[in-house]
Amino acid sequence: MWCCSTALYAGVLCNPSSIRMFSISQGEVVSLNQRRGYAIEVKNTGGKDSVYNISFLTCKKAGREPRLTYYEDIPTTDWFIPKSTEIVVPAGGVGYVKDVYVKIPKNKKYYSKKFQGYAKVEQISPREGMFNVEVLIPIFINTGPKPPSLWNKFLGIFRGKK
Repeated sequence: MWCCSTALYAGVLCNPSSIRMFSISQGEVVSLNQRRGYAIEVKNTGGKDSVYNISFLTCKKAGREPRLTYYEDIPTTDWFIPKSTEIVVPAGGVGYVKDVYVKIPKNKKYYSKKFQGYAKVEQISPREGMFNVEVLIPIFINTGPKPPSLWNKFLGIFRGKK
C-alpha cells in the first residue's frame, strides 16, 4: 500500500490524500489497519467538537472519472466494509478510522484489474452555515492474478517446479 500527502479543506484535515492497495486476492478480507498498518487520520481544525461520517463512493457516484486512464470505476461500494461509519473528533484533535475492511468477491472478471473508488469524510455536525465540509480520498485497488488451476499445479510438481 502506498499513501501520499495530506488533504486539507476548511475544518478538516485528512491523511493520507490517497490510498493504494496492491495484489488484493479475491475472497480475502483485508483490514487496512491490521494487515496494511494503516488508518485514515481525521483532524478537526475547527473550534468545536465535530462528528464526521465515513462512507465509500464509486467514481460515478462522486461525479468523477477515474484519475488514471488505466483504472476502472469500482463496480460497487459493497467491497468496503467499515466497522463504524461515524467518528467524533474534539476541536483541534485527531481521530482515526481504523476498522475498514476490503473484500473483493470471487469472480473471473475481477482478476488482474485496477479499480478506483473514493472514501468520503463528511462533517455532519456542527453544520456551519450553508456549507457542507467533505473530503474525497481516492482509493486505488489492484487485484491479484488468477491463481493457477489444480492441473497446472500438478504439472508443476510433476516437472519439479514448486
